[in-house]
Amino acid sequence: MKTYRFDCRSTRTGFTEWAVVMENGEEVSRIQRDVQAETVSQFRTRVAAELEAQGCTAEPNQYAL
Repeated sequence: MKTYRFDCRSTRTGFTEWAVVMENGEEVSRIQRDVQAETVSQFRTRVAAELEAQGCTAEPNQYAL
């Protein structure tokens, strides 16, 4: 079963966010957010829709913006 979660980190150069796709507890892929192209909520909405269309489900305790 594939699941996804959003993760973020604060770095010296700013804020970094990505979506991680997990299968059986192991990372399968990672989708980075282009900070200049879209907001956090736009990124989460777009990526969640793409991943759910591929049959992935959100991990427990993921929140929506």
